Amino acid sequence: MTDAASPSPSTPTSPPSDPPPDVRCCPRCGYDLTGRDASGTCPECGREYTPETVLLRPLPGPFMLCVRYLWPFIGFAIATVFPFRSNDPYAMIAVLVLLLPLAVVLLVNGIVQWALLRRHVPAAPDGYRRPIRFVSVLAFLLTGFTIIVPSLFLAGCLFLIVGGTL
Repeated sequence: MTDAASPSPSTPTSPPSDPPPDVRCCPRCGYDLTGRDASGTCPECGREYTPETVLLRPLPGPFMLCVRYLWPFIGFAIATVFPFRSNDPYAMIAVLVLLLPLAVVLLVNGIVQWALLRRHVPAAPDGYRRPIRFVSVLAFLLTGFTIIVPSLFLAGCLFLIVGGTL
């Protein structure tokens, strides 16, 4: 006979997920103190720090990594689409004027992303290696398209100009 007051078997609950790890920063200059002693002197500004004075900044998640590092690619796509929405005969010139500055930004951004991949992935916590690697490799690949696509576009324009159709 079972007792009505006995507790019902509980379903196993998953343990609460750990909060994202924090980056330890110098309170004066913001230098990343991760991997250094709990207290000491900041190598950047020379200020003494202790565990009580260190600033803790949460690491950005995958979405914030995309917002922070992939915004030039979104601007590149938007700048490419709008000049071709009209029958303007100077749309190609508008594309070149709009895209060349963005292409420079994309090129620099891709180089920075590759540096981010090579520098920060080995030191990142396990849960953040994959998002950092994804964003870095994506930015590097899109940078390749940034170089190839305008070059092909410019070659096509030159071909049309030499051919006499423009």
